Amino acid sequence: MKMPLISALLAFAIMLPLTACGPMGQGTFPQGPTRPNINTEPANASVAVGTAATFSVMASGTAPLTYQWARGTSAISGATSSSFTTAATTLDDNGAIFTVTVTNAQGSITSSPATLTVGGASAGTLPKGQYSFSYTGQNSAGPISIVGSFSADGHGNISAGIEDITSVKTSNGTVGVQPAITMTGTYTVGVDGRGIMMLNTSSNGTQNFAFVISAANHAQFTWFDATATGSGSFDLQDPAVLAAAAPTGTFVFGLNGLDSSASLYARVGVFTAAGGSIANGGESDLNNALGTGGVSLAQTITAGTIGAPDHTTGRGTFSLSYGGSAVNYIYYVISADKLNLVAADDTASVVGTATLQAGGPFSAASLNGNYVFSIIGANGSAAFSDAGQFVADGLGTLTGVGDQNLGSVPTSAFALAGSFAMVTANGRGTMELALPAVAPASAEFVFYIASNNITYLMESDNTGVSSGLALAQTGGPYTTASLLGTYGVQIAGLQAPMEVSASGQLVAGGTGTASGTLDVNDVSSITTPFASIIDSGSMYTVTDGAKGRVTVQVNGVFPVELVLYFVSPTQFILFDTEDVTIGSGQTQ
Repeated sequence: MKMPLISALLAFAIMLPLTACGPMGQGTFPQGPTRPNINTEPANASVAVGTAATFSVMASGTAPLTYQWARGTSAISGATSSSFTTAATTLDDNGAIFTVTVTNAQGSITSSPATLTVGGASAGTLPKGQYSFSYTGQNSAGPISIVGSFSADGHGNISAGIEDITSVKTSNGTVGVQPAITMTGTYTVGVDGRGIMMLNTSSNGTQNFAFVISAANHAQFTWFDATATGSGSFDLQDPAVLAAAAPTGTFVFGLNGLDSSASLYARVGVFTAAGGSIANGGESDLNNALGTGGVSLAQTITAGTIGAPDHTTGRGTFSLSYGGSAVNYIYYVISADKLNLVAADDTASVVGTATLQAGGPFSAASLNGNYVFSIIGANGSAAFSDAGQFVADGLGTLTGVGDQNLGSVPTSAFALAGSFAMVTANGRGTMELALPAVAPASAEFVFYIASNNITYLMESDNTGVSSGLALAQTGGPYTTASLLGTYGVQIAGLQAPMEVSASGQLVAGGTGTASGTLDVNDVSSITTPFASIIDSGSMYTVTDGAKGRVTVQVNGVFPVELVLYFVSPTQFILFDTEDVTIGSGQTQ
């Protein structure tokens, strides 16, 4: 049945050159007036904030042709040529749709729509300077924790790189330490702030990352290799601190990772550094309840030392003695207020941060106001994550709302009740939270107040290991219009047998619709960033403006429902209802 049709088409194709080349009267005929036809449709455009975008069309038909450009359904005054250039764009222009209608005496035709993407990054926001990075994940050998630094020249080149690694070898149950690995690399950045970074290390080959610029000095990234996945961030290092002596002051710290048996390990505490020494009298709490270390609470930090950072990389070493046993760490300075940390012993693969403490001495009254919290870990049977908002009254009572994912089974918008007590002068306190994962009992936590804005949390009972942060919430109540602009986002967590992670850009119009692009590493199933488009039909709903809770229905290749809790008008915590993950977002 197909052969006659194919033969006819071939015969017609052979005849075309013959009829097209003859003189008038031998195969060609004069054409009458023709309606407009669009030969080249307007193309989508991506520009940085403050930059104009240009759309153009190529059309044919009997002259004269006239043009009228429209934004959405509204005609644009004066836009009557074959090309149209916008005014300097703002974030409100992101996602705008443009069409053009071409008309002559015989009729008209409207083009296909062209979408304008307005990103939060430009050439002026390319990473430039010395940056410290920190990330965790897993490669083919097992879990891994890495911190380091690199120098970016603002033109796509990385030099003066160094990283320190602690990793668990699951094949033989050991922890290995690889200190001071040197590296160079390259990177690129798009107008939406999403970029690609490749690090060439001296002893571990090439490491590939997708990242998104969230703020001028901060980016979040996702590890993209065929046998590895992970997530982390990098921050511009303060040149004054790079040149300074050893860190000085009282620091609250949190460390998370796994021990040699790949069981969860968490530690929080507070120490005071001065003149290269760690003072006696600091305090720390350990939870290795699912491993061999058990739970050790309120350990006194009896001694320690801390060296000056390298003036190029910001790398230094320090040690803390918990109950007479010294544990060694490597730090990288970000600022006088923040350090990146990684363990340098062969007992556990852990990474974390230390934050300069401010606002003490503390009491129960110090925990007072609205807080957004995020926690991730596991109990005896499954991994779980929690996010939510609570109000602390400064007297020992907590009330709020929460969301939980226990082994990929979500519990949404549950009423959160709790209490806190024993807030000592150094900022240490205890807390109980009624979480569904441990119902009907309440999960017990120990916390350390770093400042009025940041509190470190760690589960302190022996039923599970989890840890996280509570961040002071400001700027409410929140409305649909509060989610407006472009945000750098990241979400990461647990999905057997490896971590799932993603980073990218979320675009919100302030009217309940969202779009964007995420680079997803779904259990290390890809070798290059997989760009998952957040469909422009994605929707968000503010479910509780006073508590800053928002649900986001993401449509696209990977449809998922996220829950968002505003920390401030420019920052939020993300919670995934499908995978056991926690994330964050920040205005670009």
